[in-house]
Amino acid sequence: ITVAKLTRNVQEGHLREVFGTYGDIRAVELELLPRLKVHRGTAVIEFESMAQAENAVDHMNGGQLDGNELVVSI
Repeated sequence: ITVAKLTRNVQEGHLREVFGTYGDIRAVELELLPRLKVHRGTAVIEFESMAQAENAVDHMNGGQLDGNELVVSI
């Protein structure tokens, strides 16, 4: 899944903790700005199954994390 509108405060551990409640996470990748070494505000989270990914999207799209409303999609 893709998670957008993340604040720069959000790190991989936060995403694993929040999204891990919807299934088993294989990988989390925060897209970094090359020169600044901070993420762009988007992440890709890979779940063990499509059903788990869909569950995360259903629950977290429009949800809040660190004060921002998230855009979560497959």
